Amino acid sequence: MTPAQRLDSGHPSAARGTLVAVHRGHLGVEKALDELARSHFALRLVSVVGADYHTQSNVYGYYSAGRRFEAWGSFGAFWSGVWAALTGEGFFFIPHLGPLLMAGPVVGWLVEALETGAMVHDLSPLGAALVANGVPEDGMHQFEVALRGNEFLLIVSGPLPAMEEARALVEPTGARVSVYPA
Repeated sequence: MTPAQRLDSGHPSAARGTLVAVHRGHLGVEKALDELARSHFALRLVSVVGADYHTQSNVYGYYSAGRRFEAWGSFGAFWSGVWAALTGEGFFFIPHLGPLLMAGPVVGWLVEALETGAMVHDLSPLGAALVANGVPEDGMHQFEVALRGNEFLLIVSGPLPAMEEARALVEPTGARVSVYPA
């Protein structure tokens, strides 16, 4: 039984961790999500965050048609697919990071950080949310730089053995992967 299957069966490991994978483009994120799903990894542990890419010549929109968020624009099909695969979706404009789209538990983490006014030195509210969920403050700076550079974050948080399983599935997709024990 894999760590992710043990997690699903109600026997989580006591040690927890957070994995952050930086992908240069959305295709790597799609590939990583496909690998995780194909391996029956618990997708409820997975989040995706990416900058909202705009041009002057295209229409962009994010809307709910009753069931879940949908997206219109250059990455519309990508975000619609991510929102269909993961639970929780959001669009936030964060100072110094700009407009960000996200899916998964990170949406709740960010909302909690905003509601409580959580701040961590010179990090954004998203940075504070990730630090509160196991990412070291000094590591978070590189992830904010990645987001400003239009890269995507795939985040997994849960039992440490599941993070190592996720690393083995995500690294071959071309991501820069870091695992942080809690």
